[in-house]
Amino acid sequence: NHGERVLAFADYRLPLEKDYHLDYDKHNSRLHLRQIC
Repeated sequence: NHGERVLAFADYRLPLEKDYHLDYDKHNSRLHLRQIC
């Protein structure tokens, strides 16, 4: 999701909400947020 990636790049230094996990996609060189269920 493009919006999630933008948010991740904007906020990756800030504490994340408890139910979100920040992932780095090495193959695509992208950061993205994944919601932990």
